[in-house]
Amino acid sequence: MFFLFLFLWILLSSQLNWQIISAGVVVAALIHRFSRNYLRYKPGTDTKLFRNLPLILLYGATPVVEAGKATLAVLKIVFSIKPPVKPILVYYRSGLKSNVANVALANTNVLTPGTITVSLEDDLFCVHCINEDLAKDLKDSTFLRQLHRFEERSRTADESI
Repeated sequence: MFFLFLFLWILLSSQLNWQIISAGVVVAALIHRFSRNYLRYKPGTDTKLFRNLPLILLYGATPVVEAGKATLAVLKIVFSIKPPVKPILVYYRSGLKSNVANVALANTNVLTPGTITVSLEDDLFCVHCINEDLAKDLKDSTFLRQLHRFEERSRTADESI
């Protein structure tokens, strides 16, 4: 993690000379020590993070694609002569084990136009949709599949450590 902090320091610096590098080494060491002492950082966290990096990047790109598709669907509703707006509340269980994954799913539901997460209790979601077409894919969304894959990969990585 020290090298990641140092890399970010150098990346965000406007110049590269010995003073910036030496200051970066000191700052990276201090941040690294702080994260180990107060943020419960463990050295194995780096390997888990880098092992899951492709899934994290894929999950970060997915909202852009899904929001684009949902935006087109909402635009079709808005510009239609007789808009088929039939608001509906959808309740479903995600099956995700971690709170972080459930909150991530709730937040990605908010990013999708026409849907908003009303409540989240354990893994039970209540999502408001402006019509049934936007509601039909919630129980088997791309976001949900990716989060299940991420949890499974993390679980197998924890078992192997």
